Amino acid sequence: MDEYISELRSRQDKGSRLQLDILRALVVFGGSLWLSEVPSAIERLYLGRLPVLQLDMESVERAVSSLAAKGLVKAEERIRATEREGGERDRLIILADEKVRVSLTSDEVINEYYLSLSSELNTLRKS
Repeated sequence: MDEYISELRSRQDKGSRLQLDILRALVVFGGSLWLSEVPSAIERLYLGRLPVLQLDMESVERAVSSLAAKGLVKAEERIRATEREGGERDRLIILADEKVRVSLTSDEVINEYYLSLSSELNTLRKS
């Protein structure tokens, strides 16, 4: 698993970067996300600083399937609560192994995200 994450970090292709960003988003946002939330979660992760990949759902689904095949995530069909009666069908993407979190502890994108939250909190406390 560590090897695969290192491999994703070293590659420059869109698919690898997307897989790594999905793992980062899962780590930052509590270990699970609805498939439909993944693109916006990745955008939030970068806080508008870096150019974010153009994310289409087909690419996101392919990336999730690749991560599931490696055993890094699980994808389960479920009903997501919405304002519509009966909810909506979606896929819940779940971090399958806590070792992923450990592998990404020194990740620069995650650390910058947490640092920005800390800075915002300090600014709010001073005002």
